[in-house]
Amino acid sequence: MKSQPRLRSLTLLICCAAALSWWGCATLGITSSSDDSAPVTVPVPPEEQADAECAEKIEDARYKLCDDPPPTLPFDHLDRAKNAWRTMKDRCPEQMRTGMALRKLEKCIDQIESTPSLKDDAVEQRRTSGQRKARALKGSPEYGQAARRLKKALASIEDAAWSHERAVQAGDEKEERFQAAIWDEAEDQYLKARRSIEQMMEHAGLELDDGRAYGMW
Repeated sequence: MKSQPRLRSLTLLICCAAALSWWGCATLGITSSSDDSAPVTVPVPPEEQADAECAEKIEDARYKLCDDPPPTLPFDHLDRAKNAWRTMKDRCPEQMRTGMALRKLEKCIDQIESTPSLKDDAVEQRRTSGQRKARALKGSPEYGQAARRLKKALASIEDAAWSHERAVQAGDEKEERFQAAIWDEAEDQYLKARRSIEQMMEHAGLELDDGRAYGMW
């Protein structure tokens, strides 16, 4: 995953709370000078179009699933969320906006799983049975190294995403490109660290769907 040579103002997925984990609120557009509350459509270079469009689709799915769900959740609400995540992960490019949006959707899945009416006894039993293996894995030097790499990448992503947004708003193209390169590289490092952890889980006989429940990432 390499940084694109030219980055202009376009649809972004940026956190709105600097001191908090950046899975909360998000902006989906650059605002016009005449109306600070109205997002405007900005032309996107072809090399970024897929990433921007995928990020918007993922955010739209997340919003409908977690921010504006039906009053009574359908029995397959959790399956819909998981299927949306898998589908978009397979179809979308591994780039910075998509990566951020997919992690937000994962947090949405966590939220849905915590709904009492949607609790799956089989999943709970599986996770309980796998806790011993998960603890052993998390105590290994290999996992510790990958986990530190992942944490460092997420911190870099958060910093670069904020700096990139500020550069876009200020019209500083040089800084925009610079921060985009940092963000893109950090996403690449995150993916490598996460894949390493996923391989460890598979080797230990643990389900990848249980990764967040075990605190693997």
